[in-house]
Amino acid sequence: MNESQIYFNISTEYTLTERIFIAIFLSTICVTGVLGNLFVLYVAIRKQNYKYVTNCYIINLAITDFLFLSISVPLTIYLGLTDSWMLSNLIDCKTQLLIAHVK
Repeated sequence: MNESQIYFNISTEYTLTERIFIAIFLSTICVTGVLGNLFVLYVAIRKQNYKYVTNCYIINLAITDFLFLSISVPLTIYLGLTDSWMLSNLIDCKTQLLIAHVK
């Protein structure tokens, strides 16, 4: 049993069809979220109304959500489909889990 199976319990719980369905579902959420956050950032930059705390909070929330959706979710999708970690030399699986849960 490798490290990703210990944390995600992938190979014993989901069939290939279920994995593909989950990957398509997460991809749809990821694309929709990235486009929505880019739209929020575009509107915020265009209006240039940063003097209110609420607007700064919304901008910061859109930036962090964009980063999470563009970094962590694709890695999770890849891990769920292949049962292997592609960034073993750069970032280990535990670090990615920490990043995903701290957000």
